[in-house]
Amino acid sequence: MSRWTGSSTIAAAETIKEARNLVSYMTRMVSEHQREWDLLLPHVMAAYRASEHQSTGFSPNYVMFGRELRAPVDVVFRIPEDEPSISYGDYNTTLENRMHVAYGFVWKHLEVAAERMKRQYDLTVKPQKFQRGQWVLYYNPRKFQGKQRKWQRKFSPYLVNSMISLHT
Repeated sequence: MSRWTGSSTIAAAETIKEARNLVSYMTRMVSEHQREWDLLLPHVMAAYRASEHQSTGFSPNYVMFGRELRAPVDVVFRIPEDEPSISYGDYNTTLENRMHVAYGFVWKHLEVAAERMKRQYDLTVKPQKFQRGQWVLYYNPRKFQGKQRKWQRKFSPYLVNSMISLHT
C-alpha cells in the first residue's frame, strides 16, 4: 500500500479535478459534434489552456510559458502585446521573474485548495470501529501482469484478530 506525501496529495487531487473538467468538456463536445469531435479537439484544448484555473489562479499557458499566448483573434483586432524586450537577456530576466512569481502564487493557491478539499473530505469521514473476531472486507487493488483487472477480486475477507491503538 502506498502513502501520499502532502505535496503529491495536492497534485493528485488537482490532477483528478482537472481530468474531470476535461472529461466534461469532451462529453459536451462529442454530444454536440459527434462526427467532427477529433477536428475540434485542438480548439477545445487551446481554450482550456487559456482559461484561468480556480486552483492556481493562472491559466496553464501562463504557468508554462510565463505569458498568455496570443490567439488569432488578438492579431485580427490588433490587441497590443506586452512590452517587447530590448534584448534576449532582458527577456530572460523578465521571464524568470514572472515564472518565480507565478509559481509562488500557484503553490499558495494549491495549498489553500488542498486545505479546503481536506476540510470538505473530513466532514464526510466517519471512523469505523471493528471488534475482535469480526469478519471485514479488505480493499486490495493489486495488479497482476497479464490478467484483466475487471475479473480480479479487489475485496478479500479477513478476520480481525487483535486491535491496535492508533494513539500509542
